[in-house]
Amino acid sequence: MSRKKGMSYEEISNELGISINTVRNQMSKALESMRGFFQLHDEII
Repeated sequence: MSRKKGMSYEEISNELGISINTVRNQMSKALESMRGFFQLHDEII
């Protein structure tokens, strides 16, 4: 939602009914996971 719709973390938290800290934490985990994947699979880039 942040990347595809350009929504702020606050807007996402309001729409999903979750705390803004949950949105931040989940985004952080997702981005860290993606960075790790691409470091292991640098031939994709």
